[in-house]
This record gives sequence, structure tokens and C-alpha cells, in this order.
Amino acid sequence: MITYVSKTCKDPAKAIQLYTYLLSDEGQILTNYGVEGETYTINADGKYELTDAAKELQANDNDRFKKEMRLGEFIPFGH
Repeated sequence: MITYVSKTCKDPAKAIQLYTYLLSDEGQILTNYGVEGETYTINADGKYELTDAAKELQANDNDRFKKEMRLGEFIPFGH
């Protein structure tokens, strides 16, 4: 994936700040799993699991799950 900040960007520093956050561990957890307690929990083994509500939505209406959750859509190169 190649990402650019256009020369017409009003605040290139802010754009880089956002991209840097998305590449961080915290940003990766957010973009892949969502918000802890709302869309995922961490089990006793330290693994991330979707909440029961998120699993139910995924199982019963996967199109709605994808549209509403948008999980796993930001995939940085080399991560």
C-alpha cells in the first residue's frame, strides 16, 4: 500500500500524525478490532475476541457487520 499526502492538503503535518497513529500498535488494534468492550474483549489467554454482540451481527448479517464495523480495512504495508 502506498499512501500520499497531496500538495493541496490543508494540514500535511496532521495527515502524517493520523497515519503515524494508524500504524501504531494502538491504531492497529482500533482498526482491526474496534473499541475494547464494545466490539472486542481480551480473553484470559491475552487474545482478542469479538464481543458476543459483534459475533452475532457477523453471523446473522455479515453485510451489515462489514458496513457498520469497518474492521480490518486499514492494512499498512510491511506490518
